[in-house]
Amino acid sequence: MQRILIIDTSLGGVALAAAQLTTSSATIERRFICSQKRAAERSLAIETRKILAQPLTRTVVSIGPGSFTGIRVGIAFACGLAASPQQLLGISSLQAIAAWLAVERHSTAPLYHAITAARGVVAYMSAGEVKLANVSLPLPPSRADEQQVLIAGTWPCLAAQVGTRAIHIGADELLAYALQALAWQAQRMVTVPAADWPRPLYLKEPYLRREM
Repeated sequence: MQRILIIDTSLGGVALAAAQLTTSSATIERRFICSQKRAAERSLAIETRKILAQPLTRTVVSIGPGSFTGIRVGIAFACGLAASPQQLLGISSLQAIAAWLAVERHSTAPLYHAITAARGVVAYMSAGEVKLANVSLPLPPSRADEQQVLIAGTWPCLAAQVGTRAIHIGADELLAYALQALAWQAQRMVTVPAADWPRPLYLKEPYLRREM
């Protein structure tokens, strides 16, 4: 059995959890979720201290994609808690959520997350990888058997493209999904040794290409 701390500051707010991992399960024991923007800068250290009631085996931190500042704050904080890279595990929240939904919820629905309204960038999963697109451009066509599209947040431009197939999930629900998915993914990866500190998955130019 192992106990891990999960940190996600990449999705516009902050989500923290202490989880217990066994060879067959991942159980979240305590958690904190705040969907307010820049919440990590105000509450990350305070809420982490409340959650850390027992010693930890490892820290899991989201590497993005998402808020540039949020990713930096989360990874820097996680590195400060760890004595070596081997005590850290960096996982993409978007990849973890997509994998968790596919296995645990039997959902193959594409997952889209509009990261920044100012630049209109949307991140989505394609063939197991994180891709980027501009919400003003047509998104990659869906397969005929894909009946639903999950959209994190309310983004009219994105919702208009998928019409009635769109299912919106709110900010708090997205953060809750992220914690559960990161714990689930960590349970499968916790024995993998880390060779280096987690590398952030930042958004990069060009934004106007459909994929990058």
